[in-house]
Amino acid sequence: MQDKKFGAEMAKSNCGVPLKEDWEYARYVLPFLKMFYDSTMCLFCSSYVTSHMYMKEVFGIGKRIRQYS
Repeated sequence: MQDKKFGAEMAKSNCGVPLKEDWEYARYVLPFLKMFYDSTMCLFCSSYVTSHMYMKEVFGIGKRIRQYS
């Protein structure tokens, strides 16, 4: 279902309404964004970030990126 107000607002700008391909690209990028968000929350929600937590998150991100390459 499309939001008509969203379409009207996007038509006013230079970028236009997102195409189907744009939404497919967004779905492809979403797992990477979630991975960075989860890691950020893990590291910065703790009052005492220790090196083993930091390294675990960084290496986990590297491993996941290599899986998608």
